[in-house]
Amino acid sequence: LKSGEKFKDYPIFMAHAEHVGYDATRREDTNDLPLILEEWKKYKKNEKDYPIFTQIRSDLWIAKVNFSQVKNKLDVEAYGKKYIETIEKIQNLKNNSVEIVPLSELCDDIFAGIGSKKSDYKEKGIPIIKTGTVSKITYQVGFINWAEIQFQEQKINKPKPE
Repeated sequence: LKSGEKFKDYPIFMAHAEHVGYDATRREDTNDLPLILEEWKKYKKNEKDYPIFTQIRSDLWIAKVNFSQVKNKLDVEAYGKKYIETIEKIQNLKNNSVEIVPLSELCDDIFAGIGSKKSDYKEKGIPIIKTGTVSKITYQVGFINWAEIQFQEQKINKPKPE
């Protein structure tokens, strides 16, 4: 933006597709790109009135997201109906007795990894929260029962050189 120029928000067309004409091994597969192109044409004809969410199939949907909403999240999954409904449920839990904080405030580090061996789990140390554990807490979204969470001893296993 130039100095003094006001920011203009605008919609962004995002599509979630599982099938793009070939699979991970380059074998021929269903191609949803022509359906997405048709939706794109509808969107371009009337961006203003195009719906915020369009479900074509369970694995194929379109989201219209304003640039101001995107922030650092370009993943279309973050603008899907189920994801947004889940976020709203969590936000609705917020009150005097429930505080909602980012996971990064509850742990020392967040990292990607294959996972720990069963023998690494101990009764004390750094808590490990896995998606399987979180899915068991669906009836109490936003509340974690630490008694059900396994702990891992703090250690670093360096990969062996090949």
